[in-house]
Amino acid sequence: QINSLENEKEALKIKIEKITEEIALKTDISERKVNILNDEIKALENSKKEIDANIEQLNRDYKRYKKLYEDKAVPKNSFEKIATSLKSLRAKQDSVKDKINALKRQRNIAKKEIELVVLQQKTIKELNKKYNALESKIKALKEQKKDTLNLLKYCSLISPVEGIVGKKFVEEGMLVKSGIPVLSIVDNKNLYIFALLEETKFRGVKEGNYVNIKIDAYPKEKYEGEVEKIYPASAATYALVPRDISAGEFTKVAQRIPVRIKITKGDTEKLKVGMGGEIEIKRSN
Repeated sequence: QINSLENEKEALKIKIEKITEEIALKTDISERKVNILNDEIKALENSKKEIDANIEQLNRDYKRYKKLYEDKAVPKNSFEKIATSLKSLRAKQDSVKDKINALKRQRNIAKKEIELVVLQQKTIKELNKKYNALESKIKALKEQKKDTLNLLKYCSLISPVEGIVGKKFVEEGMLVKSGIPVLSIVDNKNLYIFALLEETKFRGVKEGNYVNIKIDAYPKEKYEGEVEKIYPASAATYALVPRDISAGEFTKVAQRIPVRIKITKGDTEKLKVGMGGEIEIKRSN
């Protein structure tokens, strides 16, 4: 939608620029034409005034010569010369009138063209309104796109570690509530040994102690490690169903302390989560 509206906006911008240039050009041409026609009309009207004055004078001369000719005071050719001049000036007067009327019609057409240009300016205003509306719509869609991209980010499941999917707890299309596991990820790059060491064998065991490791699946492979972490409580302390010893017990049970051992030597690519084996911890003095 954004791309489509951007293209439409660009096309509209080009159209507005084109019409604006055409309006400016047409206005300039029409105004120049009106000015030229006004000058020509004015010149012809001045010429007509001069002709009118000459005709008026010849009319007086014609009447005077006619009376003189009738009284046989002037020759015929003098009278005919005055009559011919008067006729010629009247023809010229009619011609000038026709030219003035023709120029006025042309001027009216040029003025109409200017009026049409004004109407085109109204069209530009409408196009500008449409352009601004498109800009507002594009802005709103961009905000919507931004919100949608944020929502899409929430749809992505990001694992806290790199590894391999060990198990899928849900399938595509299932509804998952908050706090429900979706995938189990095995961090196969940072494997470690988890051992439950009896409390009676805990003497001399400290973090950093060397550990010899034997994996049941690969008895001939040599693995070494060191004690990385000793947990502060026994495994039974945080069991789902801890033992109730409030009434006392007759059988004494040795508690087991969780110990985490870091693998420092050996081919860890062969190891799988959940494999069993044996460990030998070198005690500190």
